[in-house]
Amino acid sequence: MKKITRIVVIILIASGLISCADQYEFTKKKKINILLNNLSEGDFYTCNLVHLKKYNKSRKDFSDAPNKNITLVLKNKKLGLIYKRDKWNNGNSIYKSHEDSNEYKPLDASAGDTNNIKKNKTDIIIKFDGVILKTNLLEKDIYNKYNCTKVENMLSEAAKRQIIKNFLYPSNNDRLE
Repeated sequence: MKKITRIVVIILIASGLISCADQYEFTKKKKINILLNNLSEGDFYTCNLVHLKKYNKSRKDFSDAPNKNITLVLKNKKLGLIYKRDKWNNGNSIYKSHEDSNEYKPLDASAGDTNNIKKNKTDIIIKFDGVILKTNLLEKDIYNKYNCTKVENMLSEAAKRQIIKNFLYPSNNDRLE
C-alpha cells in the first residue's frame, strides 16, 4: 500500500512540474500571461498592404501613411496585431471577436481583464477572414486592406515568444525589434 501511495505522489508531483513547464512567463500578471501564452500557440501571419481607400498619395504629410507590413497572431477568437503605428502611436494591440463574426474589437489587456473591450478604441474595427485583413488603425473612415500569408513551420518557439513579448510594451519606443 505504501508503495502505491508513493508512486501516486511521485506521479502527481511530476505532472505538476510538467504542466508548469508548458507555460512561459511573459509577465507576473496571471491573466495577461495566460492570454500571451494562448496567442503564442496560435497561427502567425505576415500581412502586406495591397489597397488604400480615400488616401491621397500626393499629400506632403506622410505621418498618416498606412502601415506597409503587419504581423498578425490568431488563436481562439483573439487576434494580436504588431505594426509600426496607429493614431495613438501604439505598435501593437490585441482584439477579440464575438460569436461567429470575423470582426474584432480591442481588448483592455492592460487592465488585467482580458475579456473587456477597450472603451477609447471602439471606433477601431479589424476584419480578418483568414487571408484578407481590413483595418482602420489611423482614421475612422479609412480602411486599409492587407493580404496575409500564414507563416507555418518557419518560426521556432523562441521566435514566437519574442514576437509575443511585443504585446507587453504599449509604445513603439519600448518594443523589441
